[in-house]
Amino acid sequence: MDWRDRHGGSRAGIALQMLKLFATLAALCVSSHLAAQEVTGLVVGVHDGDTLTLLTAEKKQLQIRLADIDAPELGQPFGQAAKRELSTLCFKQQAKVQTRTTDLYGRIVGVVSCEGRDVSRVMVEHGMAWAYRMYLRRPELLNIESDAKASHAGLWASPAIPPWEFRKTAKVAALSASAPASAPTSGASAPASSQATATVHTGPRGGKYIVNAAGHKEYLTSRHH
Repeated sequence: MDWRDRHGGSRAGIALQMLKLFATLAALCVSSHLAAQEVTGLVVGVHDGDTLTLLTAEKKQLQIRLADIDAPELGQPFGQAAKRELSTLCFKQQAKVQTRTTDLYGRIVGVVSCEGRDVSRVMVEHGMAWAYRMYLRRPELLNIESDAKASHAGLWASPAIPPWEFRKTAKVAALSASAPASAPTSGASAPASSQATATVHTGPRGGKYIVNAAGHKEYLTSRHH
């Protein structure tokens, strides 16, 4: 192979790498565009204080998770109140969603506005949701939360457990409840209650015994030799 072949091969390799780079950048641009697109529709369902269903003009139903906030779970104090608050703000109203991403449950996460109102902001202002620290992109919601807490609005009227801690505790409890019970150690004596109700027998050498649940003799006194 002469110099030109080697040089030509090098140029082809560089060109291929450049094409791959351009393709990657183009994909990133498309992904960014999709992540930031606006979705509009009619709110036809409210599931809790931070999740709703949107019906688009194409008659497609989308599950929407409000960005930046975390409302009480339905089983928590103010969980039902938060759901009612979100219903008052959005149910059967036109909504706009500035989408961000899709979560593990397939819901679209985005900033929702109903009748021109920033719904996440209003929920925090009214003491119906926390600023969601783990996914927060609008730190100003922390100040709004502090103001709501200072005025004892909504759930701040009494000590409140953040929903992410509530979910963690519930998960640990569920795992503990599903764990198999510890088996009794080998050689452990039968419970006193079972001994008290069992029939006492006398062996051929005078020893006293009962028959345990396994069908074996369990001596209560020493046998004579």
